[in-house]
Amino acid sequence: MKFKNILCKRQFEIISSLESEAIIAKLKLITYKYNSNQFEKNQFEGKIENDNFKILPIFDFGPREQLRPEINGIIKNNEKNKVIKLEFEIPNLLLYLLILILNFSIVIYLFIKPIKNESFLTWKFFLFVIILTFFMFCSYLNVKIKKSIKILSRTLEGNEKNIC
Repeated sequence: MKFKNILCKRQFEIISSLESEAIIAKLKLITYKYNSNQFEKNQFEGKIENDNFKILPIFDFGPREQLRPEINGIIKNNEKNKVIKLEFEIPNLLLYLLILILNFSIVIYLFIKPIKNESFLTWKFFLFVIILTFFMFCSYLNVKIKKSIKILSRTLEGNEKNIC
């Protein structure tokens, strides 16, 4: 299993009593296509196909000024209801950008303060800052995921269930 999948991927299910066509229609009401400027009433941007969709939230600032998880969804039939399986993950470009910024900050730190035997305490502090930043990033991502699930479950008239 990939390191990215362990830390940056969450799976949920929404159980809805609506039909597939109604689910797709309601999703299209709150979602607009990529690269358009009509996000006044919409909560997501993305692509909705027959029984699957790939959307990104835009509810806080705008479509380009935020950290946002990618939501991949599949609509499946159950005995009585429809099950919408949601998979939240960080886009690869954002993950590569975070790694690049982390490496750049380490290089700047090493340039400003070269490694010495007595500077081991500062390395512990630097490691602490990296770990703290990562946990803040994960908690912010979890807030976005919970808010997206709340909007989707309310729109699709369903109940959410965490499966991962």
